[in-house]
Amino acid sequence: MREILKNRDFVLLFTGRLSTNAGDSLYSIGVMWLAFQLTGSSLFVGVAGFLTRAPTAIQFLFGPLVDRWDIRRIFVGTQFVQGLLVLIIPIAAVLDALSIWILLGVIPVLSLTNQLAMPAYQAVLPRVVTSENLTEANSLFSTAAQGINAVFNGLSGLLIAVVGATALFTIDAVTFFIAMILLSQLSFSAADSEDSAGNSDAASGYFSEIREGFDYLRGSLVLQIAAIATFTNFGYGAVLAALPEYANSIGGPEAYGVLTATLATGSFVGALGASFIGDVQYGRFLLVGYLTTAVGVILAVVLPGIVLTAAAILVASVALGAYSVLTRSMMQSVVDNSLLGRVMSITQSAYDVMVPVGSLVGGFVSAQFAPRVTFYALGGLYALNVLYIAGHGTLRSLPKVGDMDQEMLRLSTKN
Repeated sequence: MREILKNRDFVLLFTGRLSTNAGDSLYSIGVMWLAFQLTGSSLFVGVAGFLTRAPTAIQFLFGPLVDRWDIRRIFVGTQFVQGLLVLIIPIAAVLDALSIWILLGVIPVLSLTNQLAMPAYQAVLPRVVTSENLTEANSLFSTAAQGINAVFNGLSGLLIAVVGATALFTIDAVTFFIAMILLSQLSFSAADSEDSAGNSDAASGYFSEIREGFDYLRGSLVLQIAAIATFTNFGYGAVLAALPEYANSIGGPEAYGVLTATLATGSFVGALGASFIGDVQYGRFLLVGYLTTAVGVILAVVLPGIVLTAAAILVASVALGAYSVLTRSMMQSVVDNSLLGRVMSITQSAYDVMVPVGSLVGGFVSAQFAPRVTFYALGGLYALNVLYIAGHGTLRSLPKVGDMDQEMLRLSTKN
């Protein structure tokens, strides 16, 4: 840990990401609640969730750009644009012109910009830390980020109750500009970008580079793992759309802040624990993790009261936090570095592609029936994952992350 914290580029990357995470927490809570506040309908909350997540389905298109462009310029440009976009919401509110249509117009542009920044963070980490420190660095990143999310998710509920949802967006804009200043000080990107540019010039073109990333993953266990996550992310997106109405029914904006903070706290605990379970077999972890999450999600709506509901959500989200760290570390340590930006963006697109669809469906179901129906559905999807992994000998027997290699995961540039 001490060695990592002496690394100037890592510290800049780390603090820049934390600043963005703080704003993202306020933004994500503010968007969903503001959509509900402006319309009183879970259907529009579902639409807002769809527009927030839909651009992640095409994140793979940005992979070649991350592999060939100067990472520092990507960070500075994306943070600046996102800061300006977020400011539109409070400005419109001051001018008494804010409507659901302005909100729905800003969301997809902001999310689209973020699709270039996210794979850049993931692709750059192996360049600033050694392979021996990669899991520890990922755990530190995820732990701190989830800790920030837990604090600011809870704080957002309080701020909404005290000063209103639009105030969150002003704070969010400031965090983007702070991150821009921090990330502009990175020193590693020039040399790395020259190498990336040379590789890109030698390639047959942009779409050939995208195809190369898909070819590398074709038939691999990485795609199977991504498919499992995609399946359950549909239900997760539905729950995100149902959560504001469900929280409102048991306590209002304060309850919404508590539940979203609890979700982030569970992920924080899981991310923190990931570095301590590095010796656990990955396949066994998938089985136990998905089973724990399935039980927790169902108990969240079965048990009465905000306290028991929050406790169940906490249990359900712990495995998700650990899963994120271990899976990211697995790919960063095994995948060919020249393809890392493309692979990370392709798999992230696969993970997230069904979340926006789930948000639309979840918003509709919650409006027509009841929010708790979506919780039952998500628990059922996680349970099906347990059955699939249990019946898949290869996935079930995957060793610990540090013992994996490209051949074991069926990754090859010859595919």
